[in-house]
Amino acid sequence: MPKSSRPSGTPSYARSEAYRRVLDAIALARRNRDMSLSNAAKMSGTTLSSIRKYASEALEPGSCKVKPTDRLPRLPMWMLTPHGMVSVIPANSVVAKRLARHANAVREYVNYGNARALTPFRGRSVRSEGEVYEFVTDLRTINRLARAGAIYFLDIYDSGDE
Repeated sequence: MPKSSRPSGTPSYARSEAYRRVLDAIALARRNRDMSLSNAAKMSGTTLSSIRKYASEALEPGSCKVKPTDRLPRLPMWMLTPHGMVSVIPANSVVAKRLARHANAVREYVNYGNARALTPFRGRSVRSEGEVYEFVTDLRTINRLARAGAIYFLDIYDSGDE
């Protein structure tokens, strides 16, 4: 795996497995609006108590409903660039969702040849800690990186392990 540069400003709890499960529960509840947060927490291996502790900002005031977006600290996520995978820290849930969708689109192309999945990302980029990262959509570049073994899909999150 490539090296990651972890910013010192990321809270230590934001790198913990418990926090990761909380973010998973919130994302699950957002994707499945009919699912209760309690069920999303169970499915993600966490509790409502942990969600309230780490992510109360993501909840509607006085309820267990998840807000459409949030600005919670995020775990570093892998992003494909023309030079390979880099670790990017999303500023909010919108950027994290965009990174995840791009990773899914790249996987769809590499595994099944569906280049249409990359179309929404042409000419688009994300900003992270003052740097701009452009989404890779060039098929030759993706093919070159895939042949070189520089693309991997085991985990979208950068755990910091090398």
